[in-house]
Amino acid sequence: MKKTVLNLTLILVSLILLQSCSKDSNPVTPVTPPANDSTFASITWTQGTVAFGENELGAIGSNNEDYTNITFNKSNTKVSGLDVDDIIFIYGKVIRKITSVTDLGNTVEVEAEAVNMNEAIDDATIYWDKEVRFTSDMKKDISIVSGYPTIRKEGAEDVTFEVKFSEDLKGTITLKLNDAKLDATCEVIKKKGASQSKYAFEGYLQKFKNQGKIVYENSSLKNYDHTMSGLQGEITLSLTATSQLSELFGAIELPFVLLQIPTVVGGVPVVLKLKMLFVVNTTFGTIDASAYIKTKFSYNSDVGLKYAGSTVGVTANAGPIQFESNSDSIHVATSAAAGANFGLTFPRFEVSILGGLVVPYIHTAFLIGGSFVTGLHPCMKIDASFIGAVGYDFDFFGLIGFGGSKTLWQIDKNLKKAGDCP
Repeated sequence: MKKTVLNLTLILVSLILLQSCSKDSNPVTPVTPPANDSTFASITWTQGTVAFGENELGAIGSNNEDYTNITFNKSNTKVSGLDVDDIIFIYGKVIRKITSVTDLGNTVEVEAEAVNMNEAIDDATIYWDKEVRFTSDMKKDISIVSGYPTIRKEGAEDVTFEVKFSEDLKGTITLKLNDAKLDATCEVIKKKGASQSKYAFEGYLQKFKNQGKIVYENSSLKNYDHTMSGLQGEITLSLTATSQLSELFGAIELPFVLLQIPTVVGGVPVVLKLKMLFVVNTTFGTIDASAYIKTKFSYNSDVGLKYAGSTVGVTANAGPIQFESNSDSIHVATSAAAGANFGLTFPRFEVSILGGLVVPYIHTAFLIGGSFVTGLHPCMKIDASFIGAVGYDFDFFGLIGFGGSKTLWQIDKNLKKAGDCP
Protein backbone atom coordinates (compact mmCIF):
# COMPACT_ATOMS: atom_id res chain seq x y z
CA MET A 1 0.00 0.00 0.00
CA LYS A 2 1.04 3.55 -0.63
CA LYS A 3 1.58 5.41 2.62
CA THR A 4 1.78 9.15 2.96
CA VAL A 5 2.75 11.09 6.05
CA LEU A 6 0.26 13.83 6.82
CA ASN A 7 0.01 16.77 9.17
CA LEU A 8 -3.09 16.27 11.34
CA THR A 9 -5.35 18.30 13.58
CA LEU A 10 -6.99 15.44 15.43
CA ILE A 11 -3.37 14.41 15.48
CA LEU A 12 -4.36 14.17 11.73
CA VAL A 13 -6.10 16.89 9.75
CA SER A 14 -4.57 17.74 6.42
CA LEU A 15 -4.50 14.52 4.37
CA ILE A 16 -5.83 14.99 3.84
CA LEU A 17 -15.49 12.41 -33.07
CA LEU A 18 -13.31 12.68 -35.52
CA GLN A 19 -12.84 13.13 -39.34
CA SER A 20 -10.11 11.07 -40.98
CA CYS A 21 -6.95 13.02 -41.43
CA SER A 22 -3.39 12.31 -42.33
CA LYS A 23 -0.38 13.62 -40.47
CA ASP A 24 0.36 16.01 -43.38
CA SER A 25 -2.97 17.87 -43.32
CA ASN A 26 -2.98 19.61 -39.92
CA PRO A 27 -6.32 17.94 -39.22
CA VAL A 28 -9.24 19.79 -37.69
CA THR A 29 -11.83 17.91 -35.67
CA PRO A 30 -15.08 19.82 -35.17
CA VAL A 31 -17.80 18.18 -33.15
CA THR A 32 -21.27 19.69 -32.99
CA PRO A 33 -23.10 18.70 -29.82
CA PRO A 34 -26.37 16.86 -30.41
CA ALA A 35 -29.53 18.30 -28.93
CA ASN A 36 -29.89 17.84 -25.18
CA ASP A 37 -26.25 16.84 -24.80
CA SER A 38 -24.01 19.49 -23.33
CA THR A 39 -20.63 18.49 -24.71
CA PHE A 40 -18.60 20.19 -27.44
CA ALA A 41 -15.16 19.80 -28.98
CA SER A 42 -13.30 21.57 -31.76
CA ILE A 43 -9.73 20.31 -32.12
CA THR A 44 -6.90 21.11 -34.51
CA TRP A 45 -4.24 18.40 -34.22
CA THR A 46 -0.57 19.09 -34.83
CA GLN A 47 1.06 18.16 -38.15
CA GLY A 48 2.69 15.10 -36.65
CA THR A 49 -0.49 13.64 -35.19
CA VAL A 50 -2.36 10.76 -36.85
CA ALA A 51 -5.94 10.67 -35.63
CA PHE A 52 -7.94 7.44 -35.58
CA GLY A 53 -11.54 8.58 -35.24
CA GLU A 54 -14.63 6.85 -33.94
CA ASN A 55 -15.25 5.06 -37.25
CA GLU A 56 -11.64 3.94 -37.53
CA LEU A 57 -11.24 1.97 -34.32
CA GLY A 58 -11.39 -1.24 -36.41
CA ALA A 59 -7.82 -0.41 -37.47
CA ILE A 60 -6.66 -1.48 -34.02
CA GLY A 61 -6.19 -5.21 -33.88
CA SER A 62 -4.93 -5.44 -30.30
CA ASN A 63 -3.26 -3.43 -27.57
CA ASN A 64 -2.00 -3.76 -24.03
CA GLU A 65 -3.69 -1.96 -21.15
CA ASP A 66 -1.72 1.28 -21.36
CA TYR A 67 -1.49 1.39 -25.18
CA THR A 68 2.29 1.19 -25.26
CA ASN A 69 2.05 -1.83 -27.57
CA ILE A 70 -0.51 -1.64 -30.38
CA THR A 71 -1.13 -3.82 -33.42
CA PHE A 72 -2.79 -2.04 -36.35
CA ASN A 73 -4.51 -3.61 -39.36
CA LYS A 74 -3.35 -2.36 -42.75
CA SER A 75 -6.96 -2.22 -43.95
CA ASN A 76 -6.79 1.43 -42.85
CA THR A 77 -4.59 3.41 -45.25
CA LYS A 78 -3.14 5.54 -42.43
CA VAL A 79 -1.41 2.53 -40.90
CA SER A 80 1.18 2.05 -43.65
CA GLY A 81 2.36 5.63 -43.17
CA LEU A 82 3.00 5.36 -39.42
CA ASP A 83 6.55 6.26 -38.45
CA VAL A 84 8.72 6.77 -35.38
CA ASP A 85 7.96 10.04 -33.54
CA ASP A 86 4.45 10.24 -34.98
CA ILE A 87 1.79 10.95 -32.38
CA ILE A 88 -1.32 8.78 -32.57
CA PHE A 89 -4.73 9.74 -31.23
CA ILE A 90 -7.17 6.89 -30.60
CA TYR A 91 -10.77 8.01 -30.20
CA GLY A 92 -12.03 7.69 -26.66
CA LYS A 93 -8.72 6.31 -25.38
CA VAL A 94 -5.30 7.97 -25.46
CA ILE A 95 -2.59 9.87 -27.26
CA ARG A 96 0.80 8.17 -27.64
CA LYS A 97 4.13 8.84 -29.40
CA ILE A 98 5.54 6.05 -31.57
CA THR A 99 8.99 4.76 -30.59
CA SER A 100 9.23 1.81 -33.01
CA VAL A 101 7.32 0.39 -35.98
CA THR A 102 7.46 -3.25 -37.14
CA ASP A 103 5.80 -4.31 -40.43
CA LEU A 104 4.34 -7.80 -39.99
CA GLY A 105 2.71 -8.13 -43.42
CA ASN A 106 -1.02 -7.56 -42.95
CA THR A 107 -0.45 -5.75 -39.68
CA VAL A 108 1.90 -3.20 -38.16
CA GLU A 109 3.11 -3.46 -34.58
CA VAL A 110 3.83 -0.19 -32.84
CA GLU A 111 5.66 0.48 -29.60
CA ALA A 112 4.68 3.81 -28.08
CA GLU A 113 5.20 6.01 -25.04
CA ALA A 114 3.31 8.68 -23.15
CA VAL A 115 3.21 12.13 -24.73
CA ASN A 116 1.95 15.45 -23.43
CA MET A 117 -1.25 17.02 -24.71
CA ASN A 118 0.41 20.16 -26.10
CA GLU A 119 2.48 18.02 -28.49
CA ALA A 120 -0.68 16.60 -30.07
CA ILE A 121 -2.94 19.67 -30.15
CA ASP A 122 -2.49 23.05 -31.84
CA ASP A 123 -5.83 24.62 -30.94
CA ALA A 124 -8.83 23.24 -29.11
CA THR A 125 -11.96 24.03 -27.19
CA ILE A 126 -13.25 21.07 -25.21
CA TYR A 127 -16.33 21.49 -23.04
CA TRP A 128 -18.53 19.18 -21.03
CA ASP A 129 -21.48 19.52 -18.66
CA LYS A 130 -22.73 16.12 -17.53
CA GLU A 131 -24.75 14.64 -14.72
CA VAL A 132 -22.93 11.76 -13.09
CA ARG A 133 -25.19 8.84 -12.22
CA PHE A 134 -23.96 5.56 -10.78
CA THR A 135 -24.70 2.78 -13.27
CA SER A 136 -23.51 -0.82 -13.27
CA ASP A 137 -21.34 -0.38 -16.41
CA MET A 138 -18.91 1.67 -14.31
CA LYS A 139 -17.68 -1.60 -12.78
CA LYS A 140 -16.14 -2.87 -16.01
CA ASP A 141 -13.07 -0.67 -15.68
CA ILE A 142 -12.25 -1.49 -12.06
CA SER A 143 -8.48 -1.75 -11.76
CA ILE A 144 -7.02 -4.09 -9.12
CA VAL A 145 -3.30 -4.07 -8.40
CA SER A 146 -1.57 -7.41 -8.86
CA GLY A 147 -0.75 -9.02 -5.52
CA TYR A 148 -3.29 -6.97 -3.60
CA PRO A 149 -6.44 -8.60 -2.18
CA THR A 150 -8.92 -8.77 -5.03
CA ILE A 151 -12.64 -8.38 -5.54
CA ARG A 152 -14.38 -10.71 -3.15
CA LYS A 153 -17.73 -10.78 -4.95
CA GLU A 154 -19.61 -8.91 -7.61
CA GLY A 155 -23.36 -8.62 -8.13
CA ALA A 156 -25.48 -6.96 -10.78
CA GLU A 157 -25.33 -3.60 -9.05
CA ASP A 158 -22.72 -4.02 -6.33
CA VAL A 159 -19.11 -4.97 -5.84
CA THR A 160 -17.16 -5.89 -2.70
CA PHE A 161 -13.42 -5.35 -2.35
CA GLU A 162 -11.05 -6.80 0.20
CA VAL A 163 -8.88 -4.28 2.02
CA LYS A 164 -5.87 -4.95 4.18
CA PHE A 165 -4.03 -2.49 6.39
CA SER A 166 -1.87 -5.17 8.07
CA GLU A 167 -1.87 -8.94 8.60
CA ASP A 168 -4.21 -8.47 11.53
CA LEU A 169 -6.28 -5.48 10.42
CA LYS A 170 -8.39 -6.17 7.34
CA GLY A 171 -11.94 -6.15 6.02
CA THR A 172 -14.10 -5.17 3.07
CA ILE A 173 -15.55 -2.23 1.16
CA THR A 174 -18.90 -2.65 -0.63
CA LEU A 175 -20.21 -0.26 -3.24
CA LYS A 176 -23.79 -0.42 -4.52
CA LEU A 177 -24.67 1.50 -7.66
CA ASN A 178 -28.25 2.74 -7.47
CA ASP A 179 -28.22 5.10 -10.47
CA ALA A 180 -29.05 8.30 -8.60
CA LYS A 181 -27.02 7.27 -5.56
CA LEU A 182 -23.81 5.42 -4.71
CA ASP A 183 -24.01 3.53 -1.39
CA ALA A 184 -20.80 2.57 0.37
CA THR A 185 -20.00 0.51 3.46
CA CYS A 186 -16.73 -0.60 5.00
CA GLU A 187 -15.66 -2.54 8.06
CA VAL A 188 -12.05 -3.23 8.99
CA ILE A 189 -11.48 -5.35 12.09
CA LYS A 190 -8.62 -6.59 14.21
CA LYS A 191 -8.99 -9.27 16.90
CA LYS A 192 -5.82 -10.38 18.60
CA GLY A 193 -6.10 -11.56 22.18
CA ALA A 194 -7.54 -8.85 24.38
CA SER A 195 -6.75 -6.19 21.78
CA GLN A 196 -9.62 -5.43 19.45
CA SER A 197 -10.28 -2.62 17.05
CA LYS A 198 -12.89 -1.85 14.43
CA TYR A 199 -12.96 1.01 11.96
CA ALA A 200 -16.17 1.36 9.96
CA PHE A 201 -18.12 3.69 7.75
CA GLU A 202 -21.41 3.70 5.90
CA GLY A 203 -22.94 6.34 3.72
CA TYR A 204 -23.87 7.49 0.25
CA LEU A 205 -23.11 10.02 -2.45
CA GLN A 206 -25.90 11.47 -4.60
CA LYS A 207 -25.67 12.08 -8.35
CA PHE A 208 -23.73 15.27 -9.12
CA LYS A 209 -22.72 17.64 -11.93
CA ASN A 210 -19.38 17.24 -13.72
CA GLN A 211 -18.52 20.38 -15.69
CA GLY A 212 -15.33 21.40 -17.42
CA LYS A 213 -13.59 23.34 -20.16
CA ILE A 214 -10.12 23.09 -21.75
CA VAL A 215 -8.78 25.68 -24.21
CA TYR A 216 -5.53 25.42 -26.19
CA GLU A 217 -4.08 28.09 -28.47
CA ASN A 218 -0.88 27.49 -30.44
CA SER A 219 -0.17 24.33 -28.43
CA SER A 220 -0.37 26.27 -25.18
CA LEU A 221 -2.93 25.71 -22.44
CA LYS A 222 -4.95 28.89 -21.97
CA ASN A 223 -7.81 27.69 -19.80
CA TYR A 224 -8.71 24.73 -17.62
CA ASP A 225 -11.83 24.92 -15.48
CA HIS A 226 -13.27 21.78 -13.90
CA THR A 227 -15.96 21.70 -11.23
CA MET A 228 -17.90 18.93 -9.53
CA SER A 229 -20.95 20.46 -7.92
CA GLY A 230 -23.68 19.07 -5.72
CA LEU A 231 -21.49 16.51 -3.96
CA GLN A 232 -24.21 15.68 -1.48
CA GLY A 233 -24.36 12.77 0.90
CA GLU A 234 -23.95 11.35 4.36
CA ILE A 235 -21.05 9.51 5.96
CA THR A 236 -21.08 7.82 9.37
CA LEU A 237 -17.67 6.99 10.81
CA SER A 238 -17.18 4.78 13.85
CA LEU A 239 -14.14 3.66 15.80
CA THR A 240 -14.06 1.02 18.52
CA ALA A 241 -10.85 -0.05 20.27
CA THR A 242 -9.86 -1.85 23.47
CA SER A 243 -6.70 -2.83 25.36
CA GLN A 244 -3.10 -2.23 24.27
CA LEU A 245 -2.87 -1.18 20.63
CA SER A 246 -0.39 0.42 18.28
CA GLU A 247 -1.97 1.04 14.89
CA LEU A 248 -0.02 4.00 13.61
CA PHE A 249 -0.58 3.68 9.86
CA GLY A 250 -0.94 7.36 9.00
CA ALA A 251 -2.59 7.82 5.62
CA ILE A 252 -3.14 4.75 3.46
CA GLU A 253 -4.30 5.16 -0.13
CA LEU A 254 -5.79 1.97 -1.55
CA PRO A 255 -3.66 1.11 -4.62
CA PHE A 256 -6.56 0.51 -6.98
CA VAL A 257 -9.48 2.25 -8.66
CA LEU A 258 -12.90 1.40 -7.28
CA LEU A 259 -14.94 2.89 -10.15
CA GLN A 260 -14.23 4.77 -13.38
CA ILE A 261 -16.59 7.46 -14.63
CA PRO A 262 -15.75 8.38 -18.26
CA THR A 263 -17.04 11.31 -20.29
CA VAL A 264 -15.97 11.27 -23.95
CA VAL A 265 -15.94 14.75 -25.49
CA GLY A 266 -15.28 14.72 -29.24
CA GLY A 267 -13.20 11.61 -28.75
CA VAL A 268 -11.29 13.05 -25.79
CA PRO A 269 -11.87 10.92 -22.68
CA VAL A 270 -12.18 12.80 -19.41
CA VAL A 271 -12.18 10.14 -16.69
CA LEU A 272 -12.98 10.43 -13.00
CA LYS A 273 -11.38 7.57 -11.10
CA LEU A 274 -12.90 6.90 -7.70
CA LYS A 275 -10.28 5.97 -5.14
CA MET A 276 -10.13 5.97 -1.36
CA LEU A 277 -7.66 7.04 1.28
CA PHE A 278 -7.89 6.04 4.94
CA VAL A 279 -6.30 7.50 8.05
CA VAL A 280 -5.73 5.15 10.98
CA ASN A 281 -3.72 6.22 14.03
CA THR A 282 -4.55 4.57 17.35
CA THR A 283 -2.23 4.00 20.27
CA PHE A 284 -3.19 2.61 23.68
CA GLY A 285 -0.50 1.82 26.21
CA THR A 286 -2.56 -0.01 28.84
CA ILE A 287 -4.88 -3.00 28.90
CA ASP A 288 -7.66 -0.98 30.54
CA ALA A 289 -7.91 1.41 27.57
CA SER A 290 -11.05 1.68 25.47
CA ALA A 291 -12.55 4.07 22.96
CA TYR A 292 -15.84 4.43 21.14
CA ILE A 293 -16.38 7.31 18.72
CA LYS A 294 -19.20 7.59 16.18
CA THR A 295 -20.21 10.61 14.11
CA LYS A 296 -22.51 11.20 11.15
CA PHE A 297 -21.54 13.89 8.65
CA SER A 298 -24.16 15.38 6.29
CA TYR A 299 -22.79 17.59 3.52
CA ASN A 300 -23.51 19.26 0.15
CA SER A 301 -20.33 20.66 -1.40
CA ASP A 302 -18.77 21.95 -4.62
CA VAL A 303 -15.12 21.38 -5.51
CA GLY A 304 -13.05 22.41 -8.49
CA LEU A 305 -9.79 23.60 -10.01
CA LYS A 306 -9.17 26.52 -12.39
CA TYR A 307 -6.25 27.74 -14.52
CA ALA A 308 -6.40 30.83 -16.71
CA GLY A 309 -2.91 31.34 -18.07
CA SER A 310 -0.65 31.81 -15.08
CA THR A 311 -2.15 30.90 -11.73
CA VAL A 312 -4.36 28.20 -10.24
CA GLY A 313 -7.61 28.93 -8.46
CA VAL A 314 -10.20 26.70 -6.87
CA THR A 315 -13.91 26.18 -6.44
CA ALA A 316 -14.33 25.69 -2.73
CA ASN A 317 -17.83 25.57 -1.34
CA ALA A 318 -18.09 23.37 1.74
CA GLY A 319 -21.83 24.04 1.83
CA PRO A 320 -23.92 23.16 4.85
CA ILE A 321 -22.25 20.55 7.07
CA GLN A 322 -23.79 18.79 10.04
CA PHE A 323 -22.03 16.71 12.67
CA GLU A 324 -24.24 14.32 14.65
CA SER A 325 -22.95 12.35 17.63
CA ASN A 326 -24.24 11.00 20.95
CA SER A 327 -22.09 12.73 23.54
CA ASP A 328 -23.29 10.36 26.28
CA SER A 329 -21.77 7.26 24.65
CA ILE A 330 -18.63 8.44 22.89
CA HIS A 331 -15.49 8.24 25.00
CA VAL A 332 -11.79 7.56 25.39
CA ALA A 333 -11.11 5.87 28.73
CA THR A 334 -7.67 4.85 29.98
CA SER A 335 -5.26 5.18 32.88
CA ALA A 336 -2.51 6.53 30.62
CA ALA A 337 -2.19 8.90 27.69
CA ALA A 338 -3.94 7.58 24.57
CA GLY A 339 -5.15 8.61 21.14
CA ALA A 340 -7.53 7.11 18.59
CA ASN A 341 -8.09 8.55 15.13
CA PHE A 342 -9.92 7.35 12.01
CA GLY A 343 -10.72 9.10 8.76
CA LEU A 344 -11.32 8.62 5.06
CA THR A 345 -11.88 10.46 1.82
CA PHE A 346 -15.21 10.02 0.03
CA PRO A 347 -15.42 10.79 -2.74
CA ARG A 348 -11.75 10.98 -3.76
CA PHE A 349 -11.31 11.39 -7.52
CA GLU A 350 -8.32 11.27 -9.82
CA VAL A 351 -8.87 13.15 -13.07
CA SER A 352 -7.23 11.93 -16.28
CA ILE A 353 -7.59 13.32 -19.80
CA LEU A 354 -6.52 11.38 -22.91
CA GLY A 355 -4.78 8.92 -20.61
CA GLY A 356 -2.74 11.59 -18.81
CA LEU A 357 -3.13 12.36 -15.12
CA VAL A 358 -3.75 16.05 -14.34
CA VAL A 359 -5.41 15.93 -10.92
CA PRO A 360 -3.99 13.23 -8.61
CA TYR A 361 -6.75 13.89 -6.12
CA ILE A 362 -9.73 16.10 -5.41
CA HIS A 363 -11.75 15.04 -2.42
CA THR A 364 -13.90 15.60 0.61
CA ALA A 365 -12.47 14.04 3.78
CA PHE A 366 -13.98 13.10 7.13
CA LEU A 367 -12.03 12.59 10.36
CA ILE A 368 -12.92 11.57 13.90
CA GLY A 369 -10.55 11.32 16.81
CA GLY A 370 -10.24 11.23 20.53
CA SER A 371 -7.43 11.69 23.00
CA PHE A 372 -6.76 11.47 26.71
CA VAL A 373 -3.88 13.17 28.43
CA THR A 374 -2.77 12.67 32.03
CA GLY A 375 -0.79 14.81 34.44
CA LEU A 376 -1.76 17.98 36.25
CA HIS A 377 -4.47 18.76 33.72
CA PRO A 378 -6.09 15.46 32.69
CA CYS A 379 -8.31 15.97 29.68
CA MET A 380 -10.42 13.84 27.36
CA LYS A 381 -11.38 15.37 24.00
CA ILE A 382 -13.28 14.01 21.00
CA ASP A 383 -13.29 15.97 17.74
CA ALA A 384 -14.38 15.74 14.12
CA SER A 385 -13.22 17.48 10.96
CA PHE A 386 -14.58 17.97 7.44
CA ILE A 387 -11.90 18.87 4.86
CA GLY A 388 -11.81 19.61 1.14
CA ALA A 389 -8.52 19.36 -0.76
CA VAL A 390 -7.08 19.13 -4.28
CA GLY A 391 -3.72 18.27 -5.83
CA TYR A 392 -2.69 19.10 -9.39
CA ASP A 393 0.12 18.23 -11.80
CA PHE A 394 -0.01 19.98 -15.18
CA ASP A 395 2.98 18.29 -16.83
CA PHE A 396 0.58 16.49 -19.20
CA PHE A 397 -0.83 19.84 -20.30
CA GLY A 398 2.72 20.91 -21.23
CA LEU A 399 3.31 23.01 -18.12
CA ILE A 400 6.33 21.10 -16.84
CA GLY A 401 6.87 21.35 -13.12
CA PHE A 402 3.60 23.23 -12.59
CA GLY A 403 1.90 21.41 -9.76
CA GLY A 404 0.88 21.69 -6.16
CA SER A 405 -1.94 21.24 -3.71
CA LYS A 406 -4.55 23.39 -2.03
CA THR A 407 -6.80 22.99 0.97
CA LEU A 408 -10.32 23.99 -0.09
CA TRP A 409 -11.68 24.22 3.44
CA GLN A 410 -11.34 22.76 6.90
CA ILE A 411 -14.18 22.73 9.41
CA ASP A 412 -13.44 21.37 12.88
CA LYS A 413 -15.90 20.59 15.64
CA ASN A 414 -15.42 19.49 19.21
CA LEU A 415 -17.90 16.72 20.05
CA LYS A 416 -17.04 16.19 23.71
CA LYS A 417 -14.66 17.52 26.33
CA ALA A 418 -14.16 16.32 29.91
CA GLY A 419 -11.63 17.13 32.61
CA ASP A 420 -9.29 20.04 32.95
CA CYS A 421 -9.07 20.87 29.25
CA PRO A 422 -7.74 24.09 27.78
